[in-house]
Amino acid sequence: AVELIRKQLSILLKKDLPTMTKEDRFFYYEAFDLNNDSKNEYFVGFSNSYFCGSGGCSGYILNNDGSLINRFTVTDFPILVTTSSTEKFFDLLIETGGKFHLIKMKNGKYPSNPSVQEVWKGDVPKESTKILDISSKRLKKYSFK
Repeated sequence: AVELIRKQLSILLKKDLPTMTKEDRFFYYEAFDLNNDSKNEYFVGFSNSYFCGSGGCSGYILNNDGSLINRFTVTDFPILVTTSSTEKFFDLLIETGGKFHLIKMKNGKYPSNPSVQEVWKGDVPKESTKILDISSKRLKKYSFK
């Protein structure tokens, strides 16, 4: 999975690579089956100043074959995977600006900017799965070229 992600990042970030420092070139990932097809999708997140700003960080969701499902902006990790689904993909709760937003698949993609999606009212469902809990320090950091 790590090699697959590295390869995809070199394609997705081709225009960015010349301006990135060595310290900018690392990622975290976590696998989760988002659509119950018995194949994991990959959540890829970053935690450095190249990918993160005052609104949050950028990240990707990749298919099992490495192809891009989504790019996210202004995201605070972790991402929560709920038990409800839309278009056969689990709905997500993404925190941005101190509020959780409900992110639903639409026409084969999740919206890329969570901050303009519906604000989640009430408590976060206890049965949600935390993905990319970068601040917990339990995820391994990987470099890419």
